[in-house]
Amino acid sequence: MPTKKTPPAPARVNVENWMQSTPIKEYLDFWSKYVQFSGTANRPQFWWTFLLDIVIRIVFIVGLVVYGLVTIVPWLALINRRLADSGSNKTLFWSIFGGGMVLGLAMYLIPLIVYSHSVAMYNWAVVYANLMLNSPIAKTMWMIAGLIWMATVIYWLVMMLLPTKKK
Repeated sequence: MPTKKTPPAPARVNVENWMQSTPIKEYLDFWSKYVQFSGTANRPQFWWTFLLDIVIRIVFIVGLVVYGLVTIVPWLALINRRLADSGSNKTLFWSIFGGGMVLGLAMYLIPLIVYSHSVAMYNWAVVYANLMLNSPIAKTMWMIAGLIWMATVIYWLVMMLLPTKKK
């Protein structure tokens, strides 16, 4: 008579580890053992640390984006005041800066508008990417935009380093 194999018993979850574990405790433990490569880490230690680290990274990235957007206008105001303080030509700077912004928008919008009617909706992104990366016109526009950007940065650096204009 053949013998029946009994299936292995299902793995038991150690409930005590989960109950004693808290996200903050595990995350602080993560930092207290940051160079300890020996030993073991149970599932709660790993997953609470993983989850909390992801949340912290998302909050940090969102915070950086919000901070960047909030400080755009104050930075532009500070640049304008510094240009006035050094007696620089503000019109030239804002013309170069504005020209770069307009050219940048045009580089993305013109191909989209021109070719959107002739391309099926499901592959417009592929065609658009090919236009922006492979066409000679796009390469020329990228080169011009890069030159305008470099001119703006160089002009900005020179103007920010000028001493205060004597009255």
